[in-house]
Amino acid sequence: MHGARTNIHFASVNDLVLLAWSGSLHCRQRLDKHVVGYATIQFVCDISPALYLAYDEREYELRGEWFFPAYPGPRLRFHAQNDGEWHHRHIGFKGALWDEWRARGLWLEEPQRAPEGEEWGRRFDDLIELTRRGDTLGRLRAINGIERLLLELWEARSQGSSGDEWLIDFLAKLDSQPTPDFAALAREVGLSDSALRRRFKAATGTSMQNYSLEKRIARARGLLLDTNWTLRKIAGELGYQSEWFFARQFKERVGVAPGAFRRSQLR
Repeated sequence: MHGARTNIHFASVNDLVLLAWSGSLHCRQRLDKHVVGYATIQFVCDISPALYLAYDEREYELRGEWFFPAYPGPRLRFHAQNDGEWHHRHIGFKGALWDEWRARGLWLEEPQRAPEGEEWGRRFDDLIELTRRGDTLGRLRAINGIERLLLELWEARSQGSSGDEWLIDFLAKLDSQPTPDFAALAREVGLSDSALRRRFKAATGTSMQNYSLEKRIARARGLLLDTNWTLRKIAGELGYQSEWFFARQFKERVGVAPGAFRRSQLR
């Protein structure tokens, strides 16, 4: 894809665990579930006549070529309309790198139409083949291929904003505050609160609140694994006034309570 970034994070195989992959030429699946403990990126094309997709109360009707995510939190539902079918591909994974993608705003929170000018089906098939290989080099190439894909989709979402320089500077301001004051940040950059929210969403595909929360949850995961701090101390370090509220938000985003997450990862 012309103009795509090349400064890709080179992950280790421990950063992302590749769990599952599939390709179905005549898919007629009906899915209704909450995803727990993992995420997937999915590519659909050759849709006939249309694909119904929903996250909780957000509903979409997909025609053409689309990427869409599955991740812990919302209830995911999809099926073809009028007994139709479509070509479906997906790769599933879990790990710290996925948390980083969400925190950086690279992750899709909703469906995105596939940008024109690229053979996305072939690209996705190549990723599936690398994932299927099972050897270390194949896994590394698959992981970095997934990140390249997310970067290119992020770049497509960012078109129409005033450029990366503004976003990089603003993210530095946002990242420096555990509990950001969005109204104060808007005044600092010379925008109204509503204008800043619209501009941030257009540039990243996610809201400032969601971005900041994902950063906190990603840091919480690290503190749970890298320290023996109590939940109370971790909550205070992350700017939470209540240990209970921290635990509730963590479970909503990750799918398990902080204590259970720590125990499961340290086995």
